[in-house]
Amino acid sequence: MPAPMVAMRAATAATPLTLTGGSVAGAIDVRDGAVAQLQSELDTLAGLLISEVNALHATGFSLTGSTGENFFTGTDAASIAVNTTLTGNPSLIQASGAAGEPGNNTVALALAQLAGKTHAGLNNQTFSQSFAQTVASLGQSLSSANGALADQQMVQEMLNQQRSAISGVSIDEEMANLSVYQRAYQASARVMVVVDEMLQTLINIR
Repeated sequence: MPAPMVAMRAATAATPLTLTGGSVAGAIDVRDGAVAQLQSELDTLAGLLISEVNALHATGFSLTGSTGENFFTGTDAASIAVNTTLTGNPSLIQASGAAGEPGNNTVALALAQLAGKTHAGLNNQTFSQSFAQTVASLGQSLSSANGALADQQMVQEMLNQQRSAISGVSIDEEMANLSVYQRAYQASARVMVVVDEMLQTLINIR
């Protein structure tokens, strides 16, 4: 596993923090775990493809009689590319197995047959089988992660609903309560007015 590219630390400390939870810790774990593993598998596949194709191509001869040129440049999945010397002049592709024989395609055939060759470095799989397995594994991991996320979101929503049912505030219910309190206050005020009027009447009688 490659060393982390980014570390979290406090402003006053030189030692990186050990994150045990949260979105940042999750992102770092995925980057240094699943993504790093995927990158390693692709680099292994690309590196083996480069070395196998170049080993064959370098033994062939082009239409101009040149030899020894690599078909690919680079060393891994990030840097693999077709040799610009060949893309600029396709006649320099070394497809012939002998100099001066433009109709000879033995090297080209050998390169094509690499598609069906199994490799110990790829768990005895062909290039296409190894790539397909890597892609399928990535798809399965993404599907599992999305499924787990959906489950967690459903649980969170359910818990939020339960919490709201217990301690939440219903605007409609509170408005109804305020209306009841307002009516009760108005009724009490009316009672006080009536009592005051009665007292005033009794006083005046005397």
